[in-house]
Amino acid sequence: MKQGMTSRSIEEVLGLRFERPSPWVRAALACALAALWLLGRRYAGITHDATLYVAQGLHRLDASSLSGDFFFAHGSQDDYTVFPRLYAPLIDIFGAGPAAMLVTVAGQAAFFAAAAALVFRMGSGHVRWWSLALLAAISGYYGGDGTFRIAEPFATARTLAEPLVIAAVVCTLAARHRLAIVALAAAALLHPLVAAPGIAVIFLWHAAARRGLLWSVSLFAVLAAGLALALPGSALRFDSSWLEAVLERSPHLFMARWEAPDWARVLWGMCSVWLALRFIDEQVRRLAIAAVAAALAGIALSWIAVDLFENVLVAGLQLWRAHWLMHLLAVLLVPISVAGLWKRGNADRVAGALIAASCCFGRSDLPTAALLAVLAVAFDASERRWPNWMGEGSLRIALLAAIGAASVGLLFEVQSHLPLEYGAPQPRAWTDYLPAAGSIGGLLPLALLLWLAACSRMALAAAVLAVVTFAGSIAIWDGRTPWSRFIEQASERPNPFRKAIVPHGQVFWPDPNAPVWLTLRTPTWFSVDQGAGIVFGRATAIEYAARKAASENLRGRIQNCAMAGRAGCRIEGWVAAELCGRKGGPDYLVTNGRIDGHSALADWPLPPEVRSGTSMLFLYSCRALAG
Repeated sequence: MKQGMTSRSIEEVLGLRFERPSPWVRAALACALAALWLLGRRYAGITHDATLYVAQGLHRLDASSLSGDFFFAHGSQDDYTVFPRLYAPLIDIFGAGPAAMLVTVAGQAAFFAAAAALVFRMGSGHVRWWSLALLAAISGYYGGDGTFRIAEPFATARTLAEPLVIAAVVCTLAARHRLAIVALAAAALLHPLVAAPGIAVIFLWHAAARRGLLWSVSLFAVLAAGLALALPGSALRFDSSWLEAVLERSPHLFMARWEAPDWARVLWGMCSVWLALRFIDEQVRRLAIAAVAAALAGIALSWIAVDLFENVLVAGLQLWRAHWLMHLLAVLLVPISVAGLWKRGNADRVAGALIAASCCFGRSDLPTAALLAVLAVAFDASERRWPNWMGEGSLRIALLAAIGAASVGLLFEVQSHLPLEYGAPQPRAWTDYLPAAGSIGGLLPLALLLWLAACSRMALAAAVLAVVTFAGSIAIWDGRTPWSRFIEQASERPNPFRKAIVPHGQVFWPDPNAPVWLTLRTPTWFSVDQGAGIVFGRATAIEYAARKAASENLRGRIQNCAMAGRAGCRIEGWVAAELCGRKGGPDYLVTNGRIDGHSALADWPLPPEVRSGTSMLFLYSCRALAG
């Protein structure tokens, strides 16, 4: 009774109103959600796997220009998706940079809309808002090594396939099964590995309601195994050289290489789903259980087939990616769990506080988040076993401990995203601190502030604050680095390097963001991006490993020049000659320092904002260097 009086007095002091929100409250909360999403998903430009898909689009536009690149010479992922065929016309019309941004905006908008539709099927009231706010604030990484992320802020086939899978789930819950099939088919055409978990989850959802279909699960597994065995190379195993290259480049494909944070992410998702099962309707409950089953089955099958038997086909299928759908549901269900647990006994209130606190920890502290989630499950189990066993004093202590844990997690998350001051080559700009503000540590407190303001007497002021925050989020949404902007702009303009090289010349330029593919439209001799396809072909893997080893010395010198930040950095001639004299070596080198004893074919002055200390890029002919 005392606690209820305290709660009422707090609501009266703050003027909080949670029922029947006014139009001003709705507008404030809508703007706040949009701002949180833009801040948490700032545009990264052509980076990560977006580089590969731009290259595939360029290859579709002019196959002859990139056909000599070993990334395409032995086959690539574009054989299994229609995305490059859709992407290529956009690149041709708008250019690579604008096309990538257009696809990203479309995918982000579609993902948010599909997630909102799913949330409206699962919860009610302010719980819906908090589900979407948490999805916007949380990192969303899944799988091993945090390689992939839900709703990635760059353009890939996943960017469009994920919202289609979520839309299929929503259609299934709404009994619009034909639309669900269409959405799944479209997702499979764009990215089969993303669509496969959705197909499995929706099938299990139907099977749980129709017991007769459960027997077909075994039949389906046998048919799938038979089809897989009938495919060419299905029994192929990694040999030692191929396996070594894959382990070095893509360790996340092997369950044995997953580390504690990776397994903690899976455990946290299972705990979140478990706590929510009592507070969702039967249809959503079946969906959540099916998602957990699909994720665990995919991880287990990957461990058996890839780790134990080193099967190439299953390694390429990446069955563990089924984790993404479970992780999405786990995030969306947290507010539902907290709201439901808070209405029960004191131990359940502690469980709700603990699962909420677990969301305040980022990628580096996931084991702590999993531990809090496990404790939440334990407190919930104790409340079920011994109702009302916890007293008010113990409740206050436990809640203070949960608040302390959440505060520590938020502080750690902000600190991990702050730029390093010690040893920095130049003073930090204010934009260097934006990643910290866009992390969980910055977004969750902002979400709480905007929500409380909107639900208080200051609804009109909250709407103004939300609009200002939304406008600010639009202004800083473009999070591309100066180098990324430079490469994208240079891809559509004449540059001194492109006219100096012969057509189809192999260029060694080891910088990220695909500078050779974009700015020179010619094969790149070596890039870490080319290693994305090594699991799909032995020839690609062997060539990638050989070129990486051969270019190690020169890459090290180039990296030293970048770290030294000196405009007059020099590179020894023998290092360049060593690579150029290699059989099958590159035709040209691009460096950020002059090579001793040799004249450059062309110089490319860089804008001051691109790189501190490096004011020029240099193009060299390998024929001259080797001679």
